[in-house]
Amino acid sequence: MQMCPNCDRVYDESEYSRCPHCHPDYYGGRERTVIVYDRDEGRAKYVPESEAEKYNYKD
Repeated sequence: MQMCPNCDRVYDESEYSRCPHCHPDYYGGRERTVIVYDRDEGRAKYVPESEAEKYNYKD
C-alpha cells in the first residue's frame, strides 16, 4: 500500500502505476480531476472537476 502525495489517499501500487483517485482514467474516465490551491491547507491538490468551484476564492 502507498499513500498518494497529491490526495493523501491509500492505494495498492501493485495494481496501479498511478493513484486511481487522482487519475480517473483507471475508472473509465468518468470524471476529470483538476489541480486547485486549497488556502486552508496551504497546498495544491487534485479534486474532481465538479468540486473545483468551491476553491474559486473571491478576495
